[in-house]
Parts: sequence; C-alpha cells; structure tokens
Amino acid sequence: MFEDYVRGAMARTFYVWVKWDDEAQVWYTSETSVDGLATEADSLERLRDRLLTMIPDLLDNVVPPEARLHIIAETDDSIPLSAAE
Repeated sequence: MFEDYVRGAMARTFYVWVKWDDEAQVWYTSETSVDGLATEADSLERLRDRLLTMIPDLLDNVVPPEARLHIIAETDDSIPLSAAE
C-alpha cells in the first residue's frame, strides 16, 4: 500500500500512515516516507503538530519549498447490531 502512494508522488509530499491503539489510547505512526519518523499522541491534532515539528528536524531542516504533509488515519471499530437495524 505504502509503495503505491509514494511511487507516483512528488518528492515534496511526505506521507504518514497513522493508526489508533485502543489499549494505549494513542494515535501512532505505522508507516511513513520519512526515515526515522516514529511518534504518538492522544489526538490526531497533537500528532499532526508533532509531525510538523519532527519532519524538518529529521531532514536537517532541508525541506523543499511548499512541502506537503499527507496523513492517512486508520482505525477499526465494531458496529453494534442495534445500529444496523
């Protein structure tokens, strides 16, 4: 999946897949196009803020002009039978 997104992407777009850990109650990075990027936070907004700070640091502040961050969030929930009726 990751390679399909990156293959056709422009170099100035950074992709980060995040998942929800129900037990730990945090969003965490599961895949990314940025080497060494790993973090977690209790909300998507906080995670986004962390990513916007961490990516330039990991790239030694050499970020292309107009660089974009593309976050793909994934969570898995059960649908109660009563909701389907």
